[in-house]
Amino acid sequence: MLGITHPDGCYEGAPRGRTVAQVGDMLVLYGRSSEPAGLGRRRVGGEGEAERRLAVEIEQRVETEQARDEFTNPPG
Repeated sequence: MLGITHPDGCYEGAPRGRTVAQVGDMLVLYGRSSEPAGLGRRRVGGEGEAERRLAVEIEQRVETEQARDEFTNPPG
């Protein structure tokens, strides 16, 4: 999550893990379309941190594979 825009127009950039979105807040997200759905189900505490680490590891693998594909099959 990049940030939260509150109904009064205030923007909260890079919110921490304990930040709670309120009704009317607009979340500013960046990532694959499948990822935001999982954020709403992520647990608090150790289990949630383990889920976050796994998501980071998966994303790093995907980015590595994409970079490898772009190197071996350049566009054009």
